[in-house]
Amino acid sequence: MSEEKICISCNRPIANIQGSTSFKCPKCGSYTIVRCGDCRKRAVKYKCPNCGFEGP
Repeated sequence: MSEEKICISCNRPIANIQGSTSFKCPKCGSYTIVRCGDCRKRAVKYKCPNCGFEGP
């Protein structure tokens, strides 16, 4: 069973939300950032819990 992906900004599951994505933190590269399409569209900030990098 796979782990459900949760948006780092709003804590909602990203399944079936258009425009959702996941990517490695641009600074540390070790934490996977998960963002829903809604938070991406509204440029809601997020913070990497591993290194503290903040991004829109």
